[in-house]
Amino acid sequence: MLWSTSEIWLDKTVFIIGGGPSLKGFDWGFLYSHDFKAIGCNDAYKLGSERVDICCFGDAKWFRHHKQEFLLFEGPKVTWRSECEDESDILVLKGYPMGLCLEPEKIGWNTNTGALAINLAIKLGSKKIILLGFDMKLDSDGAGNWYENQLDKQSEQTFKKFQRGFTYLAGQIKAKAPEVKVLNANPDSALEVFPKMSLEEAMLL
Repeated sequence: MLWSTSEIWLDKTVFIIGGGPSLKGFDWGFLYSHDFKAIGCNDAYKLGSERVDICCFGDAKWFRHHKQEFLLFEGPKVTWRSECEDESDILVLKGYPMGLCLEPEKIGWNTNTGALAINLAIKLGSKKIILLGFDMKLDSDGAGNWYENQLDKQSEQTFKKFQRGFTYLAGQIKAKAPEVKVLNANPDSALEVFPKMSLEEAMLL
């Protein structure tokens, strides 16, 4: 159904859970041991609503593949896909291919779900966003995700497309929401447009 956001997370620190393999073995208990919020991207719904407050997706093929299990996730489920407007359990924002949308009923896609989640966190009022698993590269074993991904294998070409979207979004944040800090909690990430640091350092900023 169509949705309109409000600043329900005003000044909250928001973690965004990406799909990168650096999250293999991550202590997910961390996500409910502090006073912050978490947005999960795609398969992060499998972590459950006790760890993930909102889960979002942007790819229609992903939704068709995961729909039955995804709809069991008890938290809000958000997308920009207009074909999901008739799904009563899915919150749909009017999507734009590129850009940072601050209007309550709109959101920018910027080529990937992680970028959409950043836009969502800003719309919900967060001024500090910490990225987890935004590696933008394969690990030493050739894996592109922390979970088993049988639908779309990540590749260097995929990451190049994602990088262009993040670069554009970072410029939009600087121009339209300069008070927002987006921190990449992976010093080894190939995503350079947001400051890179350890999780411990990001928590202290």
